[in-house]
Amino acid sequence: MSNQIKFIGLGSQKRVGKDTFCQLLQELDPRIKRIALADTLKSILEPLSWRLYKTSIGGLSDEQKERFRPLMIEFGRAARNENIDFWCSELYEQIQIYDGLTMYKDAIYCCCDVRYVNEYNFFKKIYGDSFLMVNINRIGAPEPTDEEKIHGPEVAKLADFHLTWETDSSLMTLRPIVADFYNKFFNKEG
Repeated sequence: MSNQIKFIGLGSQKRVGKDTFCQLLQELDPRIKRIALADTLKSILEPLSWRLYKTSIGGLSDEQKERFRPLMIEFGRAARNENIDFWCSELYEQIQIYDGLTMYKDAIYCCCDVRYVNEYNFFKKIYGDSFLMVNINRIGAPEPTDEEKIHGPEVAKLADFHLTWETDSSLMTLRPIVADFYNKFFNKEG
């Protein structure tokens, strides 16, 4: 593994703490920049959320999210059927814009939703040894979607780091795992 990590991919199923993992990493290192393949998808579907629920996707209740999720999955699948790397290409265009901005010149991108082998391959090809894949599991997480059951195990096999944490609203179980991860992969960078 390179001493200079540039891209961290977080994989696994829904609601296991991928964004929380990223937030805790950001607390340890301000160079961490959260990105997600689904952000573009969400921005496209945002008007539909407002039409259906009178709120943003981010403002949906847990029940509304579960009803809205199949729409997101099908829309995402439709774009992938036209071009399997559609969402990867969209995200990489955003990364290239960030790379051109002074404030992100030392950024380490943390992608919170690498869920398919082609997504792993897309970013691994670009970042090579500067790419680090993390598989996250949470004890007590909801049942994975059918899509996650199919693709999750294949992506998990590609991970450089695996972690399991127990549901804990205070994050006392996840926080030390993130710190250990950071020390293992980033402290050597000085």
